Amino acid sequence: MNNTLIIGPAGSGKDKFAEFMGVPYKGGSDTAFDAFAAHALMTCLLGKPYKPQMEEAAWTTPESAEALTKFFLRQRKDEFRGFLYYAIRAFNSSDETNLAREVLKHGKLYVGMRSHQEAEACIKAHMFKTVILVQRPVPHDPTFKINIKQLKAKYNFDLIEIRNTGTLKDLREEAERVAYHLGYTDGD
Repeated sequence: MNNTLIIGPAGSGKDKFAEFMGVPYKGGSDTAFDAFAAHALMTCLLGKPYKPQMEEAAWTTPESAEALTKFFLRQRKDEFRGFLYYAIRAFNSSDETNLAREVLKHGKLYVGMRSHQEAEACIKAHMFKTVILVQRPVPHDPTFKINIKQLKAKYNFDLIEIRNTGTLKDLREEAERVAYHLGYTDGD
């Protein structure tokens, strides 16, 4: 499998990095992974499609439901980050690879994993050949619990560390270089 896991604390630029790589992943290039995670988790936890309490007309199609969920979560992402962490932990309680398997049905990238146990289970199961750690001087993120150095010492996978301390142009160029290096693009 040539799947890639992109991790990093909140505000590090991992979603932007994924967007700049130009590799399709669930949620589209301008949408944070959290929107898909919330929708999938709530659907699974409730046992039926998740529909927040809003006007029924807003939910006339699956596409409009997903768009509204994404919009709502994007506006209040910081408030939901803790909830999503624990919701994902619950979703993965029977198998730490549950959400990763769901995400990888829609592309080759998983952006935003936060649990050390989930990361270890997925790496141990050889679900990801490469892990990209995007780092930037940001306030401490209590929901980011992956000790990548510990995992790297224990398992065989490629680790790419990105120091996001420059401009968006710098980040784009680095993402494009990495996408080419990993064989996702032809470099044009």
